[in-house]
Amino acid sequence: MAGRVLDATGTRGTLRAIDRLFTSDVIDRLARIRRASDSPFDKAGAVFRNRHTFLSGSAAAAGSGARAMRRAWASYVDAADDYGLLDDPEFVAALVGDDDDAFRGALAECCVASFLSSLPALRVRARPEAKSGKNVDMRVMGGGIEFDVEVKAPFVPRTSNHWRGTDTKAILASIKDAGTQFKRNRKNLLVLVPTFRTPVHHHRGQLVEAVLGQRAISVHVSLDGSDPPPPEPTFVQNGKLARLRRTQGGDVSTDFTRIGAIMSIEQRYRDLEDDEVEVRQAVVVVHNPFATQPINASVFRDVPQLVRDGHVMRWTDEYTGV
Repeated sequence: MAGRVLDATGTRGTLRAIDRLFTSDVIDRLARIRRASDSPFDKAGAVFRNRHTFLSGSAAAAGSGARAMRRAWASYVDAADDYGLLDDPEFVAALVGDDDDAFRGALAECCVASFLSSLPALRVRARPEAKSGKNVDMRVMGGGIEFDVEVKAPFVPRTSNHWRGTDTKAILASIKDAGTQFKRNRKNLLVLVPTFRTPVHHHRGQLVEAVLGQRAISVHVSLDGSDPPPPEPTFVQNGKLARLRRTQGGDVSTDFTRIGAIMSIEQRYRDLEDDEVEVRQAVVVVHNPFATQPINASVFRDVPQLVRDGHVMRWTDEYTGV
């Protein structure tokens, strides 16, 4: 799985942006927030609810995982500062405010800015349109490349220690929400920074199912009493970006053709020596084969991507899970 190592050192100095935002007064306020009882199994969500621990000096005493997460968050905020996201008072209010969901959404934008900064020769412009118009979160430009970016941070808490399945419905909700935000006749990228019960980078099938469709079994039925052929695997093209429908004129089309690709960015730990860990960005991309303005896969370099190859879709890293 491709990923980028995240650290806290940037051109503006170690932790400068994060320390400037999260002062001792802000951290003390966050620590005093009273929240409803959490599920003991929702460890991923607890990271955001207990963010004051990661943002304060107590992260060092909380263990290597907490230290690594703080370094990652510092890297995200540095990138957001570099690209002008911190110039938006509403964005800063969400980042330092009391609302957990607002913080998670703002941090997701910082995370995306951090990843985009790793793509060579590209620059990011935050909030590229006037506030009075239909705006997206970012615009990426450089080297003849230009596309708009909308960021969503879907969250599905884990409420049990026993869980099998996917969070495809949450992905579909994000697609529907973002579908009308993009302008036609532009290259558009939807980026998800999800907190799911099953991570997307562990089970890419949930992203494929939401975008393109799902695996199924085709069962043959005998109409004359003869033995039918055995069941065989098939693919049902019923994803949000690939479901075919007929127009009034008889042509075939799909919905959300303005979305060129959907990217998922998640954080994962990687063990290092001396009982230390680092946080890496686990990224996968599913391209929309019906996009009116597709995004070239080369933009995302070695990131695993599901791309159109003739009449089939294939993973660039030869992944065979789905």
